[in-house]
Amino acid sequence: NRATASYTATEDGSLEVTPGIMTLALCGPESRSEELIQKLGFAARYFFQDGHLFIDMMADGGTLEFQP
Repeated sequence: NRATASYTATEDGSLEVTPGIMTLALCGPESRSEELIQKLGFAARYFFQDGHLFIDMMADGGTLEFQP
């Protein structure tokens, strides 16, 4: 599946994500969508670099990178 979303950085430092167009095909067993949703719950901070959105996880849990 593929999905799009828009995001807005708010004045209080939070990030608002609005889902966009998504395909609705059945996800196979190799899908990592549930892992992504869980990780977003542990976001500690975000930043932008070279047009990409990066989200750092708490406790050295890694960094997610999203491209435009």
